[in-house]
This record gives sequence, C-alpha cells and structure tokens, in this order.
Amino acid sequence: MTAAVSLSPAWAIVGGIATTGFGAVGNGVQITPNWVLTAHHLGLGVGSNFANAFGSAEVAAVYSAPGAGFPAHDLKLLRLDAAHLFRGEIVVDGQ
Repeated sequence: MTAAVSLSPAWAIVGGIATTGFGAVGNGVQITPNWVLTAHHLGLGVGSNFANAFGSAEVAAVYSAPGAGFPAHDLKLLRLDAAHLFRGEIVVDGQ
C-alpha cells in the first residue's frame, strides 16, 4: 500500500503579497537589528562577517541548537556586534 503525498509550494511574503517567486536566503535571516537566524551547516562563527541589504557587522556570539547537525537541528543564532538599520517593525510581547 502506498500513500499519495501532495506537496504545497513554500510561500513568502514580498511587499505584502504572497509569492513562491523568491530566491535562496543566503547566509541567514535578520530577525532583529542585531540577531540573525541561520543554518548551523553554513559555518558562520564568532568573528565572521554577516552582510545583507541593511549593512554588515561582525558576529559577536553564536548559539547553536543542541545536537546541531545536518539536516536535523540545523539552526544557529548569531548576535551581531552592531545593529543593522532594520526596516521592519519589531513587536515584543504583543506591544
């Protein structure tokens, strides 16, 4: 017996419109002015340079998921030494 699996495309929001037309994330996603969520397997560490459209900054600290590896637990948080200019609105605790 085999089960049919239906896969849906991944969705992103670009300019307020849902789309499947987006490229690779690159070396991480800036989630606040000085925090980046990235993949552990990319190898970014303290002293590495993180850059995106907002600017660049040196990685000051790294926090990996327990048992980090690929493909399971492939997460890492980077704390940047300087905050990037951030065009998004940051909401903390619903405020």
